[in-house]
Amino acid sequence: MEDFLARPDLLSFLIFTPLVGALILLFVPSDRVQIHRWGAFAVSLVAFALSLLVAFSFDNDRAGFQLVQEVDWIDFFGIQYKVGVDGISLV
Repeated sequence: MEDFLARPDLLSFLIFTPLVGALILLFVPSDRVQIHRWGAFAVSLVAFALSLLVAFSFDNDRAGFQLVQEVDWIDFFGIQYKVGVDGISLV
C-alpha cells in the first residue's frame, strides 16, 4: 500500500477530479437536479478521499517538495506541467 501512496500522479488525480466531474455533469440535462446533486456529492467524496491519501502519504521527516510530477507539455516553448506538495501547501 505504501507504493500506491508514493505515486507522483496522485496529486494530479486530486487536482483534475473536480474538472472531470464537472465535465461529466455538463452532459446531464439541467432538469435532472437530483443527478446533479448526487453527482457533485460523489465527485466531492472522491476528491476528499484523494486528499486524505495525499495527506497520509506525506512524510513530515523529509524536507522539500514531495509527490512531484513533471511532464514536458510544449517542448518548443519549454513549458512543463509540474506539481508537488510541501508542508505549507499540504494544509
